[in-house]
Amino acid sequence: MMQNTFNAEPLDLMQYINRRFHEPVMHARIALDGRLDTDRLANAITKLKRVFPLIACTYDATSNQFVEREGWQAADVMHTSQDGDRLLFRRMDSSRELISLTLCGDTFYVTISHLTCDGAGFRQLLYLLCDLYNGTMPDVPPLHRDFDQLVAGLSKYERAVMTARMLASMLGGYKNRPVIEASDKQSDFLVERTIDAETMRRIHDKAKRLGATLNDVFLAAYSRALYAISGQSQWSIPCTSDLRKYATAPVGIGNLTGSYNCNIAIREGEPFEETLAKVSKTMSQLKQTRNDLAGPALLVRKYRRSSLPKFLKLYGNMPTQSFTEYTNTGKIDADRLRFDGCETRNFTLFSCNSYAPNLQLCVSSFRGETTFSSLCVASEKAIGKVNGLYDSMLSCLNG
Repeated sequence: MMQNTFNAEPLDLMQYINRRFHEPVMHARIALDGRLDTDRLANAITKLKRVFPLIACTYDATSNQFVEREGWQAADVMHTSQDGDRLLFRRMDSSRELISLTLCGDTFYVTISHLTCDGAGFRQLLYLLCDLYNGTMPDVPPLHRDFDQLVAGLSKYERAVMTARMLASMLGGYKNRPVIEASDKQSDFLVERTIDAETMRRIHDKAKRLGATLNDVFLAAYSRALYAISGQSQWSIPCTSDLRKYATAPVGIGNLTGSYNCNIAIREGEPFEETLAKVSKTMSQLKQTRNDLAGPALLVRKYRRSSLPKFLKLYGNMPTQSFTEYTNTGKIDADRLRFDGCETRNFTLFSCNSYAPNLQLCVSSFRGETTFSSLCVASEKAIGKVNGLYDSMLSCLNG
């Protein structure tokens, strides 16, 4: 029997290429007040495969395709474990599997290859799994995941302008710098801080008074912490952006992410409010452009016009690492993340496990609480710096 195949997109391929900078795997940790019914979960996963068949696939790098596994069953991706948060460091061979779901007592861990989706796509997948577990079949387009649908309504002139903006942004940005160092002796580390709902209300009220967003506040605190830990006054912080906002029709589960470069210069002794005003102004200006769409548009254009070997030769060794990357995976809808019979007590979405000297700060929010996290392969000395970075951020936010 011929195996089903599905074309991977250029942005999926970039996650495979960038695996030398990070483990291209994302994780969700879902703390419940009970235990999921395994038969019901298996049934939900089987139904999920029918609408999002990539969960039953492996990735073929030679053709940039997803290949369905022969004889796949839900049990192939369901596991039980007592390892707890060690599951957040689980390596995943994309040539063998793309998703893993593990029950660890009353905590549910979901691990998915970044080749299949970004953070927003991960949220979509989790909501869909919940709906199927609860016995409903939502009307969603999970395989409408190609980048071209986002730019279908743009003229050739607009696409050319986007490319020009991207190049100008790259040439005009500050240089990015590592804040942690690589070492011969490196281990897996999780650095995590959670801000409670009451403190978040105060931070939100402060942001509103100053005409800023919560994301601006987090970025300002991050830039101040980078300055404090390194003494460098100029920082370029790549900020991921969900490109689904450009879609004119519902978009499915996939990699549809661009980025803005938030360039910030901090003068010695400036108050936090001044840094926040700079960040807020910069991000507001960036959001008036389509710079976040420009890079992916150029990438897709190159991919469509060349063979896979030529594309890999062009981009395969390009230094695309982001030493100080920032991603806000957004607020999880507690009403959507619901399994019948089990209340969801806590949820955290974790980004990829970065290899030092690369570092990514990931922000996720659930029921008013906000969690900052980084999964790192680094030395104990480097992790000491990351802990210092997080403590400095919290000091800024609590000030």
